[in-house]
Amino acid sequence: VQAVQVLTSTISYENFGEANVTGLTFSSSQLAIGTNWRTGGGPNSGPAVRTDRFFVVKDVDNNYYKLRFTALSQNGERGRPRFEFALVKKGS
Repeated sequence: VQAVQVLTSTISYENFGEANVTGLTFSSSQLAIGTNWRTGGGPNSGPAVRTDRFFVVKDVDNNYYKLRFTALSQNGERGRPRFEFALVKKGS
């Protein structure tokens, strides 16, 4: 499995489609997504989901999915992130 981060300043999650897969540089490192989807918080702000990015994931069957995180917790409980994904390109 490989992934790449896409900033919404380049293209929105909604508008990202099969044609946009070309030219992306994927990484097999677990850090391709890592903690890049959230802010760590600190003394002046709590943790939050970054809304300026989403990820494209390529699986072993060459299917491409777009993925974005929508929440850091559920019912106030951390460690239960929510996300949405959609198939962008079906593998062969």
